Amino acid sequence: MTGTEITGLTNGTTYKVEEALPAYAIKVKAGSESVVTNVDNTLFKVTTENATLVSQLRDALESLEGSVHTYKITSAGYFEKSESDTLVQGDLLLVYVNGSYTIDAVYPIYVD
Repeated sequence: MTGTEITGLTNGTTYKVEEALPAYAIKVKAGSESVVTNVDNTLFKVTTENATLVSQLRDALESLEGSVHTYKITSAGYFEKSESDTLVQGDLLLVYVNGSYTIDAVYPIYVD
């Protein structure tokens, strides 16, 4: 193996090796950097600007690797927040992947 390539042992073909991205991983949509200032898919953290609304956060995120996501935002006690609620430190972003009815990832929300 050299760098990010591996050569087949029997056919000599070179294959590119890439790290697989988890289906739950999220990123900030282009142009929404003023709403979501950081996403950490390793430590499961989302950082937003102060006074961000639930609807703004939901509209600012998308899948990192192309899966279809559904997002719910709840209080720390898992009570769902309405679209017009303001995010506070400790709220949670719940990620559901490809129509799942079970939570695939939970990201605590940090407010700058």
